[in-house]
Amino acid sequence: MINPQPAAFPPGSDQPSGRTDSLKSTIDGRLLTYFTPDSLTELLDRYRATTIANVPTLGADPTALALALARPASARSADGEVDTRQAERFCAAICQKKNWKTPDEFSDLAAEISPHLTARARNEIVFSGGPTATRSEHIYAPFSAIPPLMQSLSDGLSNHLSGVDATLRAAIVGFFCVHVHPFMDGNGRWSRLVAFSTSIEDGIGMARAMCNVSFQNLLKRELGEIIWPDSRRQGLRKYLEASLMFEQEFSHGYVGSKLERSINALHELSQRSASRTGYRQLAQSAFGIGRIDFARLKNELGLSDRALQGRLAQVGIERDTPVPNADLKTDGIMYSLQRMILNVGHEVVTRNFK
Repeated sequence: MINPQPAAFPPGSDQPSGRTDSLKSTIDGRLLTYFTPDSLTELLDRYRATTIANVPTLGADPTALALALARPASARSADGEVDTRQAERFCAAICQKKNWKTPDEFSDLAAEISPHLTARARNEIVFSGGPTATRSEHIYAPFSAIPPLMQSLSDGLSNHLSGVDATLRAAIVGFFCVHVHPFMDGNGRWSRLVAFSTSIEDGIGMARAMCNVSFQNLLKRELGEIIWPDSRRQGLRKYLEASLMFEQEFSHGYVGSKLERSINALHELSQRSASRTGYRQLAQSAFGIGRIDFARLKNELGLSDRALQGRLAQVGIERDTPVPNADLKTDGIMYSLQRMILNVGHEVVTRNFK
């Protein structure tokens, strides 16, 4: 049963999530309106007392779902094109329970995502929704505000996550990071990795965080044009409520489905590897890259051709060709998951942000 009111929010949930400042353009002298989010510690504390009505289980193997969401969380477009390197980063972080908590770690991650970055943080204006700052729909925080905001990100992730629901953590941190926009490139990919890493303690936490960052990624146009403008003015409550409703409705369609059984079976195959390194490599191939080398899989699992073929038939994996030892395609499973996320996400956004 889908709960139309997924949470009870504390007083103050509808206050603006940051401040606007009018500063003169150094080019033509016109006033430019910047939005600077409140510190992450303030935002986390503001929603800490939220009571979640029903926390979904997200299936029998939540770690498998977390891995399967790596590609949807890294999709460049709705048609299935995926940044496989970003998907591999998610898979590695899930397998190693990796997180980022210090300003230097944030900068190193950004440099990994965009190796051409020459500065630790941007030192110029950035905006969206227009060809110039004066004609844009949104101007991100002034670059002079970035150092204290990044310190508040570090403080929030290090000391203020306790007691905050996993989905709310990912949603709040994703909003905060995007609005700080600390680098000249790669801010979206960077923000979603940091948002995921807020809940790495267990499988269900990782699955819930990955569910939310997939929502952030695949619905980023709706977030940027409809949801987050409202969140800047009227607080994060409606955005967080939509995030919880999405998670609840996605879980309702996913748990017990054929898709869940295929994802769990694929994860079980990866777990049969004799070593943690082998497991991590198989998981990155199956869930991140979207294909597995048949000979390597057979060698890792110690199975005969016939036994492995039987396992693969259960999972629903197809080969590129009937040639023996051809690569095994797994991306179709994750694409089906991506379509489910898009369908549920659009329904939630349409219903809550008409």
